[in-house]
Amino acid sequence: MTQTMHYLAEARGALVQAGYGLRGSGAQGSPGQPDLHDLPGQPGLDGSTGLYGSRTAADACSSDACVAPLGHDPVDTTLAAFTNRQLLESTVLVEEISRELDVFKARFAADIAWRSRPELGNAGLASVEGHLNPESLLRSLTRSSFQDAARRIRVGTVLAESEASAGAGLGGGAEVAGGSGRAGGSGDAGAEVDDASLVGAGPFDAIASALLGGDLGVEGADRVIRALAPVAAAVEPDVLRQATNTLAVEGATCNTDELGTMARGVRDTLDRLGVADRERHLREQRSLRKSAVIDGLRRVTLVLDPESDVILTGAIEAAMSPRLGGPRFADTQDQDRAARMVDDPRSNEQMALDVLIDLVRIGVDRDDGTILGSVKPALRVTIPFADLTRAVDTFGHE
Repeated sequence: MTQTMHYLAEARGALVQAGYGLRGSGAQGSPGQPDLHDLPGQPGLDGSTGLYGSRTAADACSSDACVAPLGHDPVDTTLAAFTNRQLLESTVLVEEISRELDVFKARFAADIAWRSRPELGNAGLASVEGHLNPESLLRSLTRSSFQDAARRIRVGTVLAESEASAGAGLGGGAEVAGGSGRAGGSGDAGAEVDDASLVGAGPFDAIASALLGGDLGVEGADRVIRALAPVAAAVEPDVLRQATNTLAVEGATCNTDELGTMARGVRDTLDRLGVADRERHLREQRSLRKSAVIDGLRRVTLVLDPESDVILTGAIEAAMSPRLGGPRFADTQDQDRAARMVDDPRSNEQMALDVLIDLVRIGVDRDDGTILGSVKPALRVTIPFADLTRAVDTFGHE
């Protein structure tokens, strides 16, 4: 386990040194290279601060929390040897390292996209490598999904544009990839580069700063960008900048789903005139598709707009509340029903389908012809008369 902690600390130190190298700082030991203990961080689980997160590299390896509880074997890396506190702190540390790696991924993805921009034609990097677009090239290189490649490019482009607007590049005098162009940095290669100085005054610069500081992950940043970029042209720059500043602050303490919800709420507040158009667009995407019957089973795919989603999933979740950890009932009859549902051998997926079928059956029985007309669906079983009148014994023999 101690070896694991050393590895995590060394990995973080290597990432920071590489990051400063990309931004044009001096070599290790030069005046431009910061000491790992001096880098800012946010409080960890134990209240200490460190390298973008809970601990410094040295603290991560030398604190009492990192002593192997099952003896002092330095190669004991089994998770079972971790105490609860060590497991939680290590999980946070790994996530922080992962976020720093994600920033590098986004930077490289944006530069691949820049070198594959349409105006280069067949000379573009993606075309030279035999791909139609940079997303396809990145997917091939990283074996990731197209959506993940597109996310990296979006976030990396915003990060590069923010750095370009501040006049600082990825590597001192190197160029910065960006959707609108490139800008070269003119700073001294040996001067210390602070993350805060790498962002300008654009609408998403607070998001870029949060990414560099480790307060925001790439997925969270992408949700903010996707929510607000379509309305950026219709909103005053200062207003949009204040909104992204607020979201960046909130993103440091909330999860990605919550941040996405807040971003969409901010978007609707900033662009109230577009709310109706966005709702109409979502509703137009609704669909129900059924595939062919295979081995007696049919697959049905639903795409629900927000209103339909609330009605359908709300009804199913209400019926399955005891199975989903819903409120406990005081009424004896409700308690008996809840107990039966909890003990039901069906899976949640099977029960959800059965609830939906029962709701449809009730609706069909109650319909007065407004929806179904004069013909109602019914299950009909056809048996030949000869088979119906054929006499068989208890063993099934005629």
